[in-house]
Amino acid sequence: MMIRLKWLSNLFVILVLASTIICASYSLPVSAQTIPGIYVESSHALSNFPDNVSFNLTVASHEELRSIKLSYQINNSPTWLSVIQHFENHHRMTTRFVLSTSGSNFLTPESTIKYFYDVSDKNGSSLKTPTKEIKYVDPRFEWAKIQIGPLTLGYHDQSDEAIEQLTRDLTLNFEILREFFLIKNPKPINGIIYNHRSELVNELPEEATIPEIYHGFAFLDQQVFLGFGMEHDLIIHESSHLLLAQAMNERKTPLPAWLQEGVSSYMEPSRISYDGYSLSKQTVPLSSMESVPQTPVEIAYFYRKSESVVSFLLQELQPENGVTLFQSFLVLLANSPYPSVNQSLDETFGITIEELDRQWQGSLRGIPSPSRGTEIFQTPSPFLFLDTWLLGGLAIIVVLIVTVKFFKNKIYPQKNEEYTDFGENDPYND
Repeated sequence: MMIRLKWLSNLFVILVLASTIICASYSLPVSAQTIPGIYVESSHALSNFPDNVSFNLTVASHEELRSIKLSYQINNSPTWLSVIQHFENHHRMTTRFVLSTSGSNFLTPESTIKYFYDVSDKNGSSLKTPTKEIKYVDPRFEWAKIQIGPLTLGYHDQSDEAIEQLTRDLTLNFEILREFFLIKNPKPINGIIYNHRSELVNELPEEATIPEIYHGFAFLDQQVFLGFGMEHDLIIHESSHLLLAQAMNERKTPLPAWLQEGVSSYMEPSRISYDGYSLSKQTVPLSSMESVPQTPVEIAYFYRKSESVVSFLLQELQPENGVTLFQSFLVLLANSPYPSVNQSLDETFGITIEELDRQWQGSLRGIPSPSRGTEIFQTPSPFLFLDTWLLGGLAIIVVLIVTVKFFKNKIYPQKNEEYTDFGENDPYND
């Protein structure tokens, strides 16, 4: 019995070993396979202010490479953008993607760009690189930041006293904005403030270079704004643009410009509201104000009417509950299937755009608007172009000095140092 058991035990061990060997033999070809790989040799991005951001990648593969795609996101925008390069007969490739950051492609300094690559070969194998970040910076200034509510504000060369006062003033205003737009937890927004327009004038989008009108520029998809001068009203105006965009959720159809600018202007602490009666004679119908006009005078009247109409809706059309109705109006605009402004006005205020325009025209509330031909622009701060004026004045002084010296030399020529006056003993004097 013992012998039989020992024999059976030995047989079991033999069978186990045999099966292990068989399994191993079948697995050997799989484990011995060399799976083609894609390798990143180097990857870096470079901020080249004010022109571009460059993305550089070198990859190698056992198989022929087919494409490299760069995907990037700017300032936590909900949209990821991408560019792709295709090629053949290369096992090793170095690519350079260049993102323009000036002019029509203007990117605000202090922006954060997240990015990654997708690399594929001819066999369909692919590699997705880890997501990295690069900060697009203006190296000319030493930047500082403050946090006010949802806003991270970047600035340079401001006194501590000015920043402390600004923070106190804006804290309450941001609480008002949060309540007005019914946003319980606003997403982060960013702003960057330059002291003078001339610090960045050559890199701005064309529409932002009209000094009489635009002192700020909001980029809704990036949730960031740019401003010139540490002005209270400017910061609240541009922040209102960004928070209104948040309140609209996923609405793809943009709101008409009169509503966007009217709301943002209305939220300015020092706003001025003009009465509809006098202003209506200088402006186009509300239904034609889907976009901002192009000339300075038209733009100025556009902003005046936009703020005045929004003020009329909030305070005069139904004064007892105007704010509540306006908030319901915005909520309706933000909810799928995203009705038009006209539909939302009808459901909340019981009025069409045309009727709103007519009733607003009869409003005498507010400051009478000057007629066309009258100077209507607010005088820009005399310090807005201070550095430009200083350089211009210095250039004028230099030109005057050179001109005076030139004519002085012409009228009173200096003696030649190599000339000697021999007087009566001059050998060339007859």
